[in-house]
Amino acid sequence: MSRLMMFFLLLLMPCLLSAQDDDEWAKDSQKAQVSPRIELSYKVVLSDGMQKALRKLNPKFKVLTAAQVNPVVMASYTYTDDDSRVAVRVLQSPSAVIGDFNGDGKADAVLLGYDGTSLLVVRLLSTPHGYKADSEAVLPAPEHPDKMQMYYCCIELVKKGTAISYFAEEGGNDKKMTLKTDAYRLVGEKGSSTYYYSQGKWNSVTTMD
Repeated sequence: MSRLMMFFLLLLMPCLLSAQDDDEWAKDSQKAQVSPRIELSYKVVLSDGMQKALRKLNPKFKVLTAAQVNPVVMASYTYTDDDSRVAVRVLQSPSAVIGDFNGDGKADAVLLGYDGTSLLVVRLLSTPHGYKADSEAVLPAPEHPDKMQMYYCCIELVKKGTAISYFAEEGGNDKKMTLKTDAYRLVGEKGSSTYYYSQGKWNSVTTMD
């Protein structure tokens, strides 16, 4: 190496080191800008009877995990307790709600998940002989489960006795009703619908938020 080239390298070395330091500082600044927060996770636990009905309905169905729920939903979701000052019992999450939807005094469940083909809502209702299950497709499932976060979608528990307002059919006035049993609300990007069980079947209304 010539003396002239060596001279220029020595001149450039402080500039190169400075640029490298600036890059490291920028990376450290980006790391420092991460907002402090508490990230929640949850586990959905079903009774033996519910699991049996679910397997019979759709063995491929999987409940969405907290990691698969849209981050905006996770950040704004309100978890429900049983209004007790002694012990808190979680009755809802973005992908599972527990309530008495058919009014027989026994716990039922509604789940939000996927089966490889569709994003589904699965409903598990108690009967005198165990549980029965049915499902309703919400959206086509993405090709890979890791992409479930792209959907802004969740379910919420709506308790018995809640007065809800909903849109009537075209040309009619908006209406109100008081729920006679627990219900669930399916929330999406374009609005929400409340589902309630009455006279042996599920009914739904477009809810006014």
